[in-house]
Formats: sequence, C-alpha cells, structure tokens
Amino acid sequence: MSFTLSELPYDKTALEPYISAKTLDFHYDKHHKGYLNKLNELVENTHYQHMAIEEIITRVYDNSGNLPIFNNAAQVWNHTFYWNSMKKNGGGKPKDGSLLAKKIQDDIGGFDKFYEEFSSHGVSQFGSGWVWLVFEKGRRELRRIYEMNIPQVTKLDNDLRIITEQVRDVDSVALSIRVGVGSRAESAKQNGISHFLEHMAFKGTKTRTAFEIAKAFDDIGGVFNASTGRESTTYYAKVLKKDIKTGIDILIDILMNSTFPEDELEREKGVVIQEIFQTNDSPSDIIFDKYFEAAYKDQPFGRSILGTQDTVKSFTRGDLDNYINEHYFGENMLFAVAGNVEHEEVVALTKDFLSKIHSKKLKKSQNASCTGGEYLEHRKLDQVHLLIGLPSVSRHDDKYHTFQVLDSILGSGMSSRLFQEVREKQGLAYSVYSFNSSYTNTGMFSIFAGTDSSNLDKLLKSITTELKKLSTDDLKEEEVNRVKERVKSQILMSRESVSSRAETLGHYYGNYNRYISKNELIEKISAVTTANVKKAAKELLSQHEKTTLAAIGEIKSLPSYDKVVSMLKA
Repeated sequence: MSFTLSELPYDKTALEPYISAKTLDFHYDKHHKGYLNKLNELVENTHYQHMAIEEIITRVYDNSGNLPIFNNAAQVWNHTFYWNSMKKNGGGKPKDGSLLAKKIQDDIGGFDKFYEEFSSHGVSQFGSGWVWLVFEKGRRELRRIYEMNIPQVTKLDNDLRIITEQVRDVDSVALSIRVGVGSRAESAKQNGISHFLEHMAFKGTKTRTAFEIAKAFDDIGGVFNASTGRESTTYYAKVLKKDIKTGIDILIDILMNSTFPEDELEREKGVVIQEIFQTNDSPSDIIFDKYFEAAYKDQPFGRSILGTQDTVKSFTRGDLDNYINEHYFGENMLFAVAGNVEHEEVVALTKDFLSKIHSKKLKKSQNASCTGGEYLEHRKLDQVHLLIGLPSVSRHDDKYHTFQVLDSILGSGMSSRLFQEVREKQGLAYSVYSFNSSYTNTGMFSIFAGTDSSNLDKLLKSITTELKKLSTDDLKEEEVNRVKERVKSQILMSRESVSSRAETLGHYYGNYNRYISKNELIEKISAVTTANVKKAAKELLSQHEKTTLAAIGEIKSLPSYDKVVSMLKA
C-alpha cells in the first residue's frame, strides 16, 4: 500500500485573497506531494507501509533510526490537517457561548488576545514550522503547540534574546545566561579577566552579600555556578519549577548588580592564584594550556583562560566595570531556560530587568590561526603527558560533522582504534584518546596520551600510524556506519537533562544564531560517508607542517619535533 495525495476540499482559488492559488500550487503540489513521495520511498517493503499514517508517527517518534520516516510522515499529516482546517468564507471569531469561545476566554483571556498571540507566534516562528491551538482531551484546556518543541525566542529592544524550551513532566528548570566573551577577547594585560569576573559575580550585589547569595540557593535546594571558555562565559542555575522566580531574581541580580567589594576582590585574587598554582602543579592539566599556547603562539586565543599570577594581581574594580561595559551588552548576551515552564512566564519575569542592559553593536571576532609549534618541559614524573595535534575545522565548516565521526573512530570510546591498538594490544598507555575542538574561525584535532618515557617512540609511531590509516582503504564502511550510530546515540542522550538543554540553547543561538534540533544533527551524522572521513583524514595530514607537540615529564627519549612531523606525512 502506498500513501496518496488527498484532494483539497475546495477549489484552489477558494481561499483568496488570504491564500492564493499560486501559494497552494507551491505548498500543496510541491511541498505536500514531495513529503508524500519521500515517505512512500522510505516505507516501501517495510511493515510501515501497511499502517495508518498516525500509527507510523506515534511508533517512530524520537527514534533516531527512523527520523526521516517521522519527519516526512509528520509533514504529510500536518499539511493534510492544515488544508482541512480551512474553507471558503471560513474562520473568524467563534460563536459566543460555544465551548471554543469559552475555553479561549478562560485560558487565554479572550479572542482578541488569542488573535494577537497566535499571529505573533506565527510570524516569529523560527524557520519552517507550525503553530497549533489544540484542545487536548482529558486535560480540558487549550494549549499552544510548536513544531517539534522548537524553542521560543523573544528579542528585546536592546537585542538581548530570551529563549525557552519547554520540557514537560519534569519538576526542575535550568537557567543560563550566556555572554559571548571569553579569554580570546582579552589583551595581554587583561589575560584572565573573563574568568576572574565570573568568580567575582557571586561575591555580593547591591542587595545581597556573598553568603546571602549562597544561602538563597541552598534554601530552595538549587544549584548555581559559572564557567569561562575561550569564546564565552556562562552563569547558570537549576531550581524547582516552583522556585523559578527566586532563581531568576538571584541570577539577574548577580548579573546586573554585582558591586565587587574591595575586600572580596583581594580575597578572590588569592583564590584564583591558588587555582593557577594547582593547575601548574598538575601536569595532566597544565599541558593543555601549554599545548594551546604553542599552537596559537603570541595570539590571545593561545593564552590561559585563568590568566597569570601577575595579571590577576593587577585587576581592579574599575577594570571589571570597564570589561562589563565593553562586553556585557544586549546583542552579546542571551538568557536561556529549559524546563517545565511557559515562555510567556519567563519573559514576564525577566523582560523589565534585562531590558536595562545597554545596547551596542557586536564586533566580529578577531581571527585565530593555528601555526603549530612545541612545548617541552622536563619534570621528574612516572609518566610523560603528551599532546599532539593538527589544525582542524571551525564549527561553521561543512566538514564539522565529518570530523565528529573521524574523532569517534580514532579515539573516542573503548572500541576506538587508539584505545584498542595503543592500550589493549600494545599496552603502551592507560589513557589515550582524541578530541576535536572547533571554534568560531579555527579548530584543532588533538590526541592525548600518558606513557612511560621508554615507550615514547613506539607510542608516537602507533598514534600517527592509526591516524594515517583513516585516509586509506583500511577504513571500511561497516566501521563508519557503526561509529555513526554511536555518535547519534550520544547526541540523543546528551539532551535528556534540562541543564544540558539550557546549555545547548546557549551554544546554538550564541554560535549559530539559530536552533539546531537533534533531528537535524542526526541527519547530518547520517549523511557522513566513508569517503568523507578518508578525505578529512587526508586534509588533516596535509597540515603536518603545522603540527603542535607538547610533552611534560622525563622527555629525553622523546623523538624530535621534526621527526614527529615526518611521521605525520601521508
């Protein structure tokens, strides 16, 4: 059985001037029919071809292996429902006294308000999508349903965005304020100020002391923290739904009313300097700082996120105020919320406060270029901590998802090539893995390992050999397909908590200015071919002249930088 295109219940000119015949030609004859043809192609010779379309949708919903079937079946149903919801001279205000009119009045505040909100949601619907008003049986209420739970966005006059993703059947709400500034925006004298400012934000406001901030979150069982990266700073909290007003109030208070008391300023300098010392004393931590410093020599991107003892000591309250004025403005910030909460409620709780943040134009990030280099440090250790890497792709590159798959094949997981060859077969290392770091306009593909100094030559030969194999016929389609399934599973599992969803909202809207659904990500991973991975590996190896090598430990037997570069030649 194949699905057929349902007839329109009216002539194509019947809905004019609201919907033209030309529009129907496009959306009915092209879009609707296109989804239908694709669905028939996907379900042919499967048990799905004998099911009603509603049964297909409910059976394959949120199943990563059947996302193409779900997407096309849902769009066929959506279009059919849409056409049958209209008629010539139809629409308009429901009759007074009708159940629909009563529910709209009780739940939304009347037809005029519904009309305004429904129109607003339709106009602001991001990308291609649907806005429905649905009477849900059993709940006796009207609910507004958005296409595939796409997040809702409200942009304030100062260009700050409030973004929410509703997650029903949970008790908690995750709140996240993302600022698009990190260590790469700092001058040499400012190095570490993004991170230090994040620390100071919790040290007192105009209305709360540092203790009162901590106690307020503890009293409601909430959690709060902040983090700083090379390109962004994030302040976040997680509270119960019933405490969302308190959580938002404290988080915005921290963001907008921090006073940076002098005694707290000096005390926190000591805390951060101890954090720097702790990192320096840990070879498995400091090697990453030194690695990036070598890869991006004499560039802000290569500097430590923590800063240095001297720069941290030099920071003043005026420095923090000036940094906020420079980088904490509307277009460079967003407020993301995920959990069992309505978008309108979040906007109502935050709009008046967030609108006070000043507005200015966003500047383009300065370029960062991975030039390669080496950092070698002799320390008396039982192991040598080693990092080796090559220039990779930015997060905006079309090959980004190919590099995700390549990374997973080479060094992510216990079945990865590096784990099996270096650890399981040769016993050269306990810890060995790869990772791809992609940023706005640069990227690094890196491999970490820890080994005895006597194994360094064998280890590097093994690592470079496994990487080079990915560019040859040694890489088979079966392995690529197996790893793609693992990557897709990781994508799906990474979005199960409200905290990860709020973080994802900040990441996608902050870096791509749009939402990227898990369906879209799954499809992009599915589209990666064996040939794509081989080509990406070849491109990596072609950058061997820009190799970065960092090692800390007993390094006398470490092969020279030039020898390591030659090992990576294709």
